[in-house]
Amino acid sequence: MVDNSKPKAKRNPALRAMPDSRASVAGNVDDVMVDTKWLRARYGGRSAMWVWRLQRSDPTFPPPAAYINGRRFYWLSALMAWEARKTNPPQTPPAKPNKKARG
Repeated sequence: MVDNSKPKAKRNPALRAMPDSRASVAGNVDDVMVDTKWLRARYGGRSAMWVWRLQRSDPTFPPPAAYINGRRFYWLSALMAWEARKTNPPQTPPAKPNKKARG
């Protein structure tokens, strides 16, 4: 009997590994590249369109580090730094009301 099945492609284990999302932003993470599929899963199973819109609407979102065979890869450290900026935005004083008091 002849086996006509395609051989399974070997994947790079560094790209396949899911980095620990609880690692600190301070640089203790071995910087790895994560693909868009992983990125979408990290943020709650978002769609590919969400990533596309985020890249165009948020100038602070990190750009892809590499394009490999049509897939986008991002540095994990850049994504974690972006998350930290989003969760701790710079504090600005509240705007003063423009309304004059009626009396």
